[in-house]
Amino acid sequence: MGTPMTNKSKELIDLLVDDEKLPSSDWLAELSDLDQAGIEFLDEHWENIPPNKRKQLLEALGNLAADDFKLSFDALNRFAIMDSEADVRHLAIRNLWESDDYQLIPTLISNLLDDPSIEVRASAAKALGPFILKGETDSYPRQFLVDAEEALLNSLRRESAMLIQCGCIESLGYSSREEVDQIILDAYNSEDEDLIQSALLAMGRSADEHWAETISRHLHSQSPALRNKSAVAAGELEIREAIPELIELLDDVNPLVRRAATWSISQIGGSSATRALSSLMDSADDEEIELLFLQDALDNLDFTNSTRDMVPSDSIAGQELGT
Repeated sequence: MGTPMTNKSKELIDLLVDDEKLPSSDWLAELSDLDQAGIEFLDEHWENIPPNKRKQLLEALGNLAADDFKLSFDALNRFAIMDSEADVRHLAIRNLWESDDYQLIPTLISNLLDDPSIEVRASAAKALGPFILKGETDSYPRQFLVDAEEALLNSLRRESAMLIQCGCIESLGYSSREEVDQIILDAYNSEDEDLIQSALLAMGRSADEHWAETISRHLHSQSPALRNKSAVAAGELEIREAIPELIELLDDVNPLVRRAATWSISQIGGSSATRALSSLMDSADDEEIELLFLQDALDNLDFTNSTRDMVPSDSIAGQELGT
């Protein structure tokens, strides 16, 4: 049903309109779960909030929602998709990437096909990916899935902007449509590194093990971006044979590669993964953000190990850790 607009919420709007600084997190939390009346009130004053402050607001709400699962700003983000500023529309779509409301699909399709901003169209392309996955695995009206796939395919054919092409390829990676394999292969065989990165991500999302060797090959790439994407893809596809190489990447010179390897190890699981991440945690610096990330990875690893058999990785545990 949503939360009605309280007096504090209305005062918050006044602060957003008149005050130079963004209100504190406690104040911003008032915008969680707004009902229709709250959105209508917000609509009356929205354009009076300076564009840059609207952008700051969306960034702050995205961070708040990531830090506290009890907060949901979906109603406000869906409203902000119609903002006059492209940066705000882009952030609103990004904040909705974890939404599971399939009725958002037509709005995202409209953004993908009709928005004048390349960045917004690319964001919409990426945001459709989780809905493709959900449509492949869960039950919502199939026409929504078909519409999303067709929009991505049409956009891929007509768009020349690399940012949009990459977003479409990455989201189509979740699709089981026959033509997707060739789309991924064409992107991979291109000479453009951005397309190759997107192809690797799409391979990881495909749930098709025939891509495993190709993904693993790029774990040794000279390009940090390709090492990063192949590490992510190895985790998505749960390539157990990649565990030794992923463990090596825990010492990579690039921090994004190290984080990707860490998380992918937690997704694949097994006894070698447990020893590697536990050892990493024991030797970690006292940097709060890094410790929180490692703890999240270990929690994810516990979940992974609890839902699958740990035996297959034990036989190569010694060589994986170099013991």
